[in-house]
Amino acid sequence: MKRRAFLLVLALPLSGAAQTAKRRVAILLATNPDAAAQVLVAFKKRMSELGWIEGGNIEYILRYGEQKAERYPQIAAEAVEMKVDVIFAPFVAVAHEVKSRTSSIPIVFATVSDPVKAGLVASLAKPNGNATGVTTRLAGLTAKRTQLIKEALPGAKGIGFLVNRNAGSSGEVKEIIREMTGAAKRLGLRLVVRDLPPGGRFDTALAQLKGDGVDVMLVDLAWYQRRRELVEAMARARLPAVYSASEYTEDGGLMTLAVSTDERFREAAGYVDRILRGAQPADLAVEEPTRFDLVVNLKTARALGMKIPSSILVRADRVIE
Repeated sequence: MKRRAFLLVLALPLSGAAQTAKRRVAILLATNPDAAAQVLVAFKKRMSELGWIEGGNIEYILRYGEQKAERYPQIAAEAVEMKVDVIFAPFVAVAHEVKSRTSSIPIVFATVSDPVKAGLVASLAKPNGNATGVTTRLAGLTAKRTQLIKEALPGAKGIGFLVNRNAGSSGEVKEIIREMTGAAKRLGLRLVVRDLPPGGRFDTALAQLKGDGVDVMLVDLAWYQRRRELVEAMARARLPAVYSASEYTEDGGLMTLAVSTDERFREAAGYVDRILRGAQPADLAVEEPTRFDLVVNLKTARALGMKIPSSILVRADRVIE
């Protein structure tokens, strides 16, 4: 009998409320299924570790924006109309659309650079609304990326930054550009910013940047959904870059200095878990990253005819051969 009682305890890891009815979580991804597969696995795995079993006590309702800004309002409206328990909207553009449609359904985000400036929360410590989550913003990280570019390519003269109209918010973009401007000036680099219209071609934009004297690039998280396409265009343009997520470098980008996107999704799962168990988003402080990883792709460096300085390699958390 003792053994049977012990097994019953193991089989019932959740609270009584969670056991009585299947909970429903809408997951709204700005990208397509292929691009989102890796981070979605990370999120679901963490949810499973926390006791939420897909097909058992939880149902996930997936909607994809297919990298089209005009779809974001549609998938946000669908999620709100379904009256789910939680809406997981990792990316800022979709989170905005959801928040504009509901003040009652909890919203969790995962890859927002500055949720305060983006208008999602009142403050990091006290969100005071129906949205909370984790941020990718690490103070001074844009400046550190710019410095890394100069260290890797001391002869660089012009640094380029490509703005994505379909992601982020004007406040976030302005903050990144402000930080880049100061760092570039200190390092003797000329900053060139170019806006890529919706549906615009990377090859065309990169050719224009090179024509403006750009020889290195900094790429932020706004292009995460089109990362493979962008990395391939960078290779054709023979433009080295420092990226904002390790997945860029795993897909062939030169270097990444960033927090882990997979880890951000796993941490966001913890917020969804707590909300499903009764916590209120307004009471859950937004979590900031405490460390970043440096990833270097030596195969890409060789293809570009570059030699990565040993001062960078010895600091790298991971080197892709």
